Amino acid sequence: ISVTNPGLALLMIPGVHLSGSYVNLGGPIGVEPLLLVDGVEYPKETGNDVEQLAQPSSVMRHIDQIPPNSIDFIEVLRGPEAALYGSRGGNGVILVNTLSSMRISTVNESVGILKYSPKSYHMAPEFSMPDYNDKRVKESNFNDSRSTLYWNGEVYTNDKGVAVVSFFTSDAASTYTITVSGITVNGDIIYKRASFNRK
Repeated sequence: ISVTNPGLALLMIPGVHLSGSYVNLGGPIGVEPLLLVDGVEYPKETGNDVEQLAQPSSVMRHIDQIPPNSIDFIEVLRGPEAALYGSRGGNGVILVNTLSSMRISTVNESVGILKYSPKSYHMAPEFSMPDYNDKRVKESNFNDSRSTLYWNGEVYTNDKGVAVVSFFTSDAASTYTITVSGITVNGDIIYKRASFNRK
């Protein structure tokens, strides 16, 4: 349903209604639910200016100030779901989530919680394993009891789809499992498991 009035859209959510011109989620009449826009709390106003006399509900007044095309979705929490917000959510919570490219900035940002997801990257450390091509390592007297023999997160195939890896087994005579996982240039997932025995 296309709705051009955010306040009207709010009242279309099951369980949300007006009682005495105030938004109510089943709590006491005249005590409105907590309103957060993108995690930022909107305080409940008091006063008797002309705007508040015309629309006493601070929830409806704040929501109607949000451009409808910037709203992603509205979520209503009540009862145990609202317990996350403590006593502030005792009369329910209304969460308005806007589109990420159109976040609403208000003077109340310091009151609520702002979510920030910085861009980052991870450089995997080189997998450590003994190099038995080195004669000193090969002739040294130590017990190689590794459970993981080889790992490499940056294996690329050639133009024929072939990749070659090499590694040394540990001293334990056992059955080893090889797991190959990855992704193709087309986004298809690669996954294969095989095993070999060392006697």
